[in-house]
Amino acid sequence: FDDYTHGKTMRQMTVSKPIEWCDSTENSFSLIGSFAFSNITVGVDVYFEDYVDKTYEESIFIASRLSRGGCIKHGPNNSDAITFRIFINGTYTLASDLNRTQIIKSGKLPKTIDYNEWHNIMMVTDQSQVDLLLDYQPFDLNIDISNTNSTHGFAAIGCGGYYPTQFDNFYMTQTTT
Repeated sequence: FDDYTHGKTMRQMTVSKPIEWCDSTENSFSLIGSFAFSNITVGVDVYFEDYVDKTYEESIFIASRLSRGGCIKHGPNNSDAITFRIFINGTYTLASDLNRTQIIKSGKLPKTIDYNEWHNIMMVTDQSQVDLLLDYQPFDLNIDISNTNSTHGFAAIGCGGYYPTQFDNFYMTQTTT
């Protein structure tokens, strides 16, 4: 892989689910920041690698207001979070939990994405609304999140399984109203 525009990147390397110590999610992710975060902008450049094993529905996500990490259970004990997830098939979801059991909105991305190309995803969480951006272009604005349980929590980046994925230029700033 020789994309010198991105230099050193963070890479999801684990291609199989590790040994579990508790009932955890299928998502592989990293928590960032503080549980006290509420109104933040989260963004990152993402790269879907074309991996042979298609066991998982390939997606990459960013999250804000993630209520907990570690042993995140499925179903009613799922972690609250505002999660913006893009899929290699060109669709997206915005959910109020990490495992997408509570979809707020879903649809088709405004442009195609493919393997082996970089894209930027960004989410602005401010009070009771969210704005979504792809490649620095807003495409879904003022999405109402007032009916969610997510009021504050960590930021996160991750993917919907265990396959090679790259992240670069992560940024997080406090959203000002």
